[in-house]
Amino acid sequence: MAKNKMNIPQIRFKGFEGEWGKKPFSKIYSYVRNGFVGTATPHYVEQGVPYIQGRNIKCGKLLDNGYVNISEEFHKSKPNSKVLVNDLLIVQSGHVGDTAVVCSKFEGANCHAILVATPANQLECNSYFYNSYFLSDSGKAKIQIITTGNTVKHILSSDLKTLIVPKPTYHEQTQIGDFFQKIDQVIELQQKALDTARAYKQSMLQKMFPQKGEKVPRVRFAGFSGDWNELKLAKLVSFSKGKGYSKSSLVNEGNPIILYGSLYTDYRSNIDNVTTFAIPLENSIYSEGNEIILPSSGESDVDIARASAVTQKGVLLGGDLNVLKPKKDFNNIFMALNLTYSSVNSSLVKRAQGQVVVHLYNSDIQNLKVSLPMLEEQTKISDFFQKLDQQIEQQAQKLATYQQLKKAMLQRMFV
Repeated sequence: MAKNKMNIPQIRFKGFEGEWGKKPFSKIYSYVRNGFVGTATPHYVEQGVPYIQGRNIKCGKLLDNGYVNISEEFHKSKPNSKVLVNDLLIVQSGHVGDTAVVCSKFEGANCHAILVATPANQLECNSYFYNSYFLSDSGKAKIQIITTGNTVKHILSSDLKTLIVPKPTYHEQTQIGDFFQKIDQVIELQQKALDTARAYKQSMLQKMFPQKGEKVPRVRFAGFSGDWNELKLAKLVSFSKGKGYSKSSLVNEGNPIILYGSLYTDYRSNIDNVTTFAIPLENSIYSEGNEIILPSSGESDVDIARASAVTQKGVLLGGDLNVLKPKKDFNNIFMALNLTYSSVNSSLVKRAQGQVVVHLYNSDIQNLKVSLPMLEEQTKISDFFQKLDQQIEQQAQKLATYQQLKKAMLQRMFV
């Protein structure tokens, strides 16, 4: 346990003790300069020297893509903005203070409007330590001190040089820098696992619902064959509207309610756990647990053409919702997926009206033709995608756990 002193972090690796030292940034990074500031666009080429910009730095890392290249001739004319392995890069304008360490992949690259700091002694300064330091609350507070500007934030190299920063031993710096590199690797792998799961779901949605010109999907479960039946939506459901509620109607405890805006942010194709609440108004509309709902207004025709199944009973259905209740026996989760991901979705998009605010009314969709397989196949498809959603949620939770761990350790391992 660390002692209660100003310059001792709460958590340390075994074998380290005593207060951390402090030094001006310029004593640790003796060569601090500005990346090229000016117009470089005439020198962009398809194949050339990577040109690092502020947008390429995020969350302590250089991103893997989104770079432009500059000509070799222009690069040679700007030697001061050339970067070396282990240089610390600091965003100078906009999202100031974001940092990254130059790895071997970007050895010899050039940069634009970024502060570049080269260590005074590679055996006394670990840039991965300082990269993590500037991600911590302590490091961010230091950057805030030297930040200027109202509309566009900015930091100067002269101010950065005078900034007092912690200086533990090089060995402790390396232990901490390595620790956060390992956490970043775990987070990166988990992000890839989540992205892969989401991409697989999107791929299967395209393959398991008929697309334009198709009578049957490209992928089906064993035992199912034959064309899907095509019916008008009005033959399958009755149409109604939700009851208008505003965000100010929401309370911490009350009756669960779905507001149309939540369809864009909080819910997937299956709504089985509503986390917003309101005190019911007179003549409110409650779910029976078998509805399909679509937003009746939104920002774009593509956004508005999405459906969700409500599988929870007794939920208030807010305004700006088209409510579809089954007249025939079908799986409402399957129907929501069908309306959103099959070829019928393009017909939904075409029926949306408006420019600044787009509307989609029940009267616009009554004559839509939808294709349905037998109920057993509907249920199989619905269950398959629910399991995928559960797997995606588990991957997302694991990612959030790792990110929270990193955040907590950043606050406890720096002063």
